[in-house]
Parts: sequence; C-alpha cells; structure tokens
Amino acid sequence: MVRTFAKVLLVNGRGEILFLRRSDTDENRPGGWDFPGGNAEPGEDAYETVIRETQEEAGLQLHDPQLIFAATRTGGYGVGCWLLFLAYVPDDVTITLSPEHSSFEWFTPEAALAASGYVPHQELLQFVIDNRVLDAATPKTVTCRALVVNEAGELLLLRRSPTDPLHAGTWDLPGGRAEPDERLAETLARETLEECGLKIDTPALVFATSNPRLAGGGTGTWLFYQTYVPKDTPIHLSFEHDRYQWVPVADFPQYTDYDVLLRMHTFAMAYRLYNAARIRSSNTYPHTT
Repeated sequence: MVRTFAKVLLVNGRGEILFLRRSDTDENRPGGWDFPGGNAEPGEDAYETVIRETQEEAGLQLHDPQLIFAATRTGGYGVGCWLLFLAYVPDDVTITLSPEHSSFEWFTPEAALAASGYVPHQELLQFVIDNRVLDAATPKTVTCRALVVNEAGELLLLRRSPTDPLHAGTWDLPGGRAEPDERLAETLARETLEECGLKIDTPALVFATSNPRLAGGGTGTWLFYQTYVPKDTPIHLSFEHDRYQWVPVADFPQYTDYDVLLRMHTFAMAYRLYNAARIRSSNTYPHTT
C-alpha cells in the first residue's frame, strides 16, 4: 500500500514560511522542525488532509491550498507520496499549537533550508527556491493521470487524435490538467470520464513527482492514480483520441518516450505497484457511461 503525506507551506506577507517544532516526546524526529500536515486517512483527498491537519496543528482554517510540489520516496513505511501545498496567510495570523508541537517560528525559505537537517525538507525547499515557487506569478500546473489496469495485468493506453496540436498520434494515459480550485480526485474523475467514459470511484495514488517546466517556465506536478477495471468494460473515446489499446504493463516503455511517464513506470515496476488483484479486491468497479 502506498501512503500519502500532505504538508503545507504557510507563507506570510513577508515571504516567510511557518515552521513548527515537534515536541520532545514525538516518536519521529523529536525536537525537529516540520511543516503543518500529516498522513492522509483512508479515502481522504490530500486537500482534505492538509486542511484538517493545519486546523489541528496550527489552529488555522485553510481555503483552497495550492499543490506546488510532490515526491515519491521509500522508507520504513514502505512507499509514500509526499504532497506539498501552498497557502498565504496575513502577517498577524494567530498560531495555536497542539500538543504535537512545542513552538513555532517564521523563516525565509533560505533560513528554513539552513535550519532543517531533514533531507526531504532540503529537497523541497531547494526546489521552491530554485523555481521561485512562492511567487504567485510563477505558473504551477498539476496533471493527474490514470493507470487503469485489468485482470490480465494490462494497462489502458489512449492514442491522441491526428488533430492534437502538440502530440498528435502519440500514446498516453487517461487524464489531464487540474482546473483552478479543482481537487485532485475531481480532476482524475472528470478527465477519465471525458476521455474514455470511465467513472472511477476509488483511485489509489501510487506515484507523484514535480519538475521545472521546460516550456514557458514555472513548475509542473504529476500525480498517477491506479484503479482496476475488467478488460471487457466498454471504452468510449472522446474527440481527443482516436484509438485505445490494452498493453502488458511491462511493455509500456515501447509506447512512449516521455520522461515523466518513464520515471513513473520504472518506479512502479521496481516496487511492484502495478497490482490489479489488490486493487480489484479493495476498489469498487468503475462505472461506464
């Protein structure tokens, strides 16, 4: 099972980030600095997680935090997808700590990088600094893709139509970019319904990553969700695609040369994340239109 961890960068008007110091009795990194946030509960969208955790840990009610960074790591917990959100708060905001933390401070991104010896923090803070992520004018896109797997261990691919202005004739996974103020699960549900007629009920997040965008600047975050569907389920394509095909998961690299897709696939194969049997037993079947 892949776990989801959702954290938030709370930024004040001076461009400073809120750091909470873990209590001395914390079983994980006692006394260390951390961002508000925590583990997603079963069936909880990462937006809901970060809103709930921020209320519990800092006494703040967030509204529409923005996803700005993601990474997939392994540890004693197994595989985990770490999602970092951004929210702006007033300079005079009141922080109310829970027993989980003993104190708080506001740091510039550079000072936060120096203060935290935690490698995952250093990675994400360096990304934030290098790509000017805290600047509201920096473009930040979020793309959700569906790994639709059947009982034969095959993956659903869609071929883009000849009229596609950028990627005509290429094979891709169902999915697309999030719209403003759209939650992650809503993006995936909307895109899979539009592109192949599948209504996905309970997708499982299995891989997440962020990259600087080579074209147009800014950053791009990619989330990959897996779900099970019987192979005989009807697929109804939109005008965006002209063909679909089921391919063995191991053969996916033969159909794409896109870096982020290949990195996802390499990780999924290495940690055996393509698992139709597990998903089939835990998820309801997607409906079709």
